[in-house]
Amino acid sequence: MIPSEKLSLNTATVRERWDLRQSIDGCLRHGLGGIGPWRDIIHDVGVDSAASMLRDSGLVVSGLCRGGWFTAEGALTEAVLDDNKRAVDEALAIGSQCLVMCRFLGRADARAVTLGGWPASEKRQCTKSRDVGLR
Repeated sequence: MIPSEKLSLNTATVRERWDLRQSIDGCLRHGLGGIGPWRDIIHDVGVDSAASMLRDSGLVVSGLCRGGWFTAEGALTEAVLDDNKRAVDEALAIGSQCLVMCRFLGRADARAVTLGGWPASEKRQCTKSRDVGLR
């Protein structure tokens, strides 16, 4: 059996009941070692506040999750590129191990891609999306 401290809560599973603070508290109360917040729950409190709450909690941020794929508008527009850059910046700001992008094509066909973990040698040096090679 996997020890609970090796598990991470994906906040989509509690979205209807818990905000970020409640999700963090729930993880700590149940002995989970990590959390995978979605961008909307981070935006609800602001990236800086979320980063502080997550850092202070001691939880591992296993991944920042977002919907919308690379081409949320159906094309790779400047707005889409800017949003993807913000997502990378937010993932770095909250200390996330990776950025997870989900595309929903209906309940039977949900897909996700993980945009790698940040290489350990670069994690401390990357502070903006331009540092990880996103155009």
